Amino acid sequence: MSQEPEYLQRLRAQQQKQHKGGAGQGTERSESGQAYSIQEQEVLRWARKLAQGTELRSIRNLAGARFAVLVRLQSA
Repeated sequence: MSQEPEYLQRLRAQQQKQHKGGAGQGTERSESGQAYSIQEQEVLRWARKLAQGTELRSIRNLAGARFAVLVRLQSA
């Protein structure tokens, strides 16, 4: 059993599937640009789980990122 988190295992499997499928296929997005890729959805799900109900904001340029950062800000 791998020591990698589940979201990384899924991400790696999806990337391998894309490489086997051909080079012309990118991540699918709707015309409005509001839909997240599978990888982005998994990262956001993971971050929400860690945030435990805290307000969470995401940035749109997660595609191709090697890591994501979850920062908890404490108000004064």
